[in-house]
Amino acid sequence: MAQFTTNTQYQQQLQVKAAFLIPVNKNAKVDGSLFPKQAVLFEQSKNGIIVSLDQLEQNQAIFDYGYVLYDLVIAGEITPEEAALKIQQAVNNQFN
Repeated sequence: MAQFTTNTQYQQQLQVKAAFLIPVNKNAKVDGSLFPKQAVLFEQSKNGIIVSLDQLEQNQAIFDYGYVLYDLVIAGEITPEEAALKIQQAVNNQFN
């Protein structure tokens, strides 16, 4: 399993056989002209944060705060950048 997930060639072969999946290896390449949705998801996954389901209750407060910040952004009360900074600070405070 480890060999498969770390081998970029295997990950690219998987893309062709199962286009609904994105590679777990961040060094694999996704051809955006062949797989436009997967390319976007793959790029987003490089910056994603893994959230443990074991900490779901602890994370719920962060999610709730994110909803509040989203509403403030939509209402024009804060900028998206301000909301991103606030949620980042909340996450750092929660897990540090």
